[in-house]
Amino acid sequence: MLTGNGPSFSAGADLNWMKKMATYTEQENERDSHQLFDMVNSIYTCPVPVIGRINGPAIGGGAGRNFRIGMSE
Repeated sequence: MLTGNGPSFSAGADLNWMKKMATYTEQENERDSHQLFDMVNSIYTCPVPVIGRINGPAIGGGAGRNFRIGMSE
């Protein structure tokens, strides 16, 4: 089960991270890309369903889910 830490499940792009990564070397960019791929691929290839406990807004990439149950909008 995945959930957010704080008032939002996903608040969209992390602008502080984007500013920091703008100064990354080619090797740092490659390492960061591999880490992101590994994270997303582990969810995609998980042999059991991955459940998201959406606590608050889910904006940007956090909005990409297949279906939702029990949402009060």
